[in-house]
Parts: sequence; structure tokens; C-alpha cells
Amino acid sequence: MKNLSPELFEYSVKGYFIGAFDRKMPGSIDYVVVSPFGQEDAEYFKKEIEKKHSTILLESKGLKNPLGGIFETSGKYESAGLWRKRDILLAKKKEKLLGYSLLDYSPLGINFSFFFNAFTVQMFEEDDLARRCLAQESINYYIEKGRPFTVCLSESQDEKILLALGMHKKKEYAEFLLPKKDGFNILLKHFNNFYEPLDGQKPNGR
Repeated sequence: MKNLSPELFEYSVKGYFIGAFDRKMPGSIDYVVVSPFGQEDAEYFKKEIEKKHSTILLESKGLKNPLGGIFETSGKYESAGLWRKRDILLAKKKEKLLGYSLLDYSPLGINFSFFFNAFTVQMFEEDDLARRCLAQESINYYIEKGRPFTVCLSESQDEKILLALGMHKKKEYAEFLLPKKDGFNILLKHFNNFYEPLDGQKPNGR
């Protein structure tokens, strides 16, 4: 399906990878150093993600405020006795930021597809070693949390690395990213217009 309204929402197909691990892997190799995101990284990280990502992605992923974006909604979960947490890992070469991994962590069962218990790797520049290090350290993160398995929501570039690390591709899924304000209503309106029959003709796109 083609995204006909990129200014309204973003659409992509991603891989859903899962693997079970019982021991940790090296997180930093050769020139790549992987470390947790900290206050000192905030300004540089924010500048890089704003260059790489659209406003829709930043809003939908809770990255407009890297230090606290996801926690804007945490109170809604806490009122139901649940919680959502997020950590960010950064891959650097000396002081240059190569990429990052978003790691979501919540009670098992808060989402049955484990989307709130998964990591996603994003690169600012293509570097397979940095991509691998981020994936390995992300797996270590869930091992440390005592999770019996790890889920990665993957860009296509990650597939070879994830398979080599022992994960397997369970499925592909469609991801719709919506703006924070009235996003779902915008998407519904788009589809109503897209599929509405015109002058007795077949609906658009069929």
C-alpha cells in the first residue's frame, strides 16, 4: 500500500523478530562504544534525530522530548496499576553519534504482541558494526531484566544481523505513525475518502 498522504501519517512494513538468550554478548567492539543515553547527550541527540526523522515519527515515538517523551503517558498506565519504561542506547565512534536503540520495557501482557517490550535500532549513518553492537547490547538489556525472550521491531537493514545473532523472523507487520494531535481521526478520514465510491465507480485503490 502506498502512503498517499505522507503529511498526515507515515506507513511502513517492518519485521518482527524474536529470540531466546541465556548469556550476554559484547556490547562494544573495536571502535564502537555503546552506552546508555544521559543528560549530557540530550542536546546532540535531539539535533540528530530532528535531522533524520519527521515530526510525525518524533511525536508518535515520544521523541520530541528525548529525556521524558514516553513518560508523558505513563500516568495513564499507572492509574491502572501498570507502567511503561523506556531506555535509549547510543552507539558512538569517539564522540560521533552513529545510531541508537529504543528499548521499551513494561509488564508482560500490557500488549500481547510485546510492542511495549521490544527494541528498535536506528542509524544516523550506515555502519554494520555499530548496528550489530546496538542489537547485542539491546539483547543484553532484556537478559538483565530477566526476560526469557527478546523482541526486535526491525528495519529491513537489520535482518542479516538479527538472524546471525540467533533471532528469527516471526512475521511482518504494517506500522502507521500518526501525529499526536487528532492523529487517529485524520487517518480514519483519509481512509473514508480513499475508499469512498465515486460516481458509481469502484473505490479508489481497488
